[in-house]
Amino acid sequence: MKLALTLAGIAVAATGCGGSDTTATASSSSTAPQTTTAAPPAAATTSAAPAPVATTPAPVATTPAPAAPAGLSDKSFTATEPTSIKDQTGLCTATGRVTNTSSGEKSAVVTFTLLKDGKTVAALQGAAQGVAAGKTATVQLISTSACGKGPYMVEFQVDTEY
Repeated sequence: MKLALTLAGIAVAATGCGGSDTTATASSSSTAPQTTTAAPPAAATTSAAPAPVATTPAPVATTPAPAAPAGLSDKSFTATEPTSIKDQTGLCTATGRVTNTSSGEKSAVVTFTLLKDGKTVAALQGAAQGVAAGKTATVQLISTSACGKGPYMVEFQVDTEY
């Protein structure tokens, strides 16, 4: 950029300020100062395409259902190990807790299998009716096999859910 000014009979020139070469001249017969301003440099342009704008809204975060211990989940239910296991003559009973991990109400028939040394000791069955999404139900379990004394390894399965 080149700028030339004449103020009260004095010539002033400026060069090397960048932008396009523009010359402005002001002259006056009076002694009052005058100011001349050069046009600002043109904005740089590029040929790259603008960044795409997202048109899909971001998904809303939801709170997941509480996690059950590893291995005690099947279909839409998770479970905690059965408690109050009682070996009665020819029968085994226990109490189980199951949590519905689906987004709607569910009912289920479940089996908790008790294992000792890798062999099945008893298969305890029970039913949970109308368990709301994310809620836990207590299930009374029974097996027609004696279960002896623990400790047991436990497997869980959902036989039917509806």
